[in-house]
Amino acid sequence: MTVWLNVSFTAQWVGPVVGIARTERRIAEELNETLKDQLQLCVWRNDEFVSFDKNSYFYPGIFTAPNQEKLTLTKWQKRRKKWKHSIAKRVKK
Repeated sequence: MTVWLNVSFTAQWVGPVVGIARTERRIAEELNETLKDQLQLCVWRNDEFVSFDKNSYFYPGIFTAPNQEKLTLTKWQKRRKKWKHSIAKRVKK
């Protein structure tokens, strides 16, 4: 039996992994470990659900796990880090 999981929200998510995005992602990871080949991911496109490739969803680096040593920064996190550095420079002057 195949279990279909709608991952439309996290497949398009570009911000930091928080709240619903983190929960949906963890559910998908747990189901993938438990069901292996019986899990099929899907997304909503053009008024219908279409199959979504597991490899493109689960590839390393798209989300950072809490126990991961090297963090992958999102575009937003990089910008925020740059702003903090810029403000710190001005305060020191």
